[in-house]
Amino acid sequence: EDANPESYTNKWSSISRSERYKNRSGDDGAEEEECVLPGFTDPITLEPVVNPGISPFGHVMGMATWAAVLSESKKCPFTKQPLQRHQIKALTPSNIDS
Repeated sequence: EDANPESYTNKWSSISRSERYKNRSGDDGAEEEECVLPGFTDPITLEPVVNPGISPFGHVMGMATWAAVLSESKKCPFTKQPLQRHQIKALTPSNIDS
């Protein structure tokens, strides 16, 4: 069976990571967001991280990815430990050590 990647769509692959984030956050894109972790790839979407967040276990993904993952399962996708959205801390230039 030939799987055509262009025709395969789901909430992880239908649009780009940044577009998904803008859709979920209501951001119209008028303000360009500073890249807090340049070159860092989201381990779930495999796209550059937009609006990064860190779990208490030290895992970093985009906040929109955390929201999607935690809406399906209230567990960390890496440790399988219980995890709630309010436990994810947004990473900003002011709280990242250079």
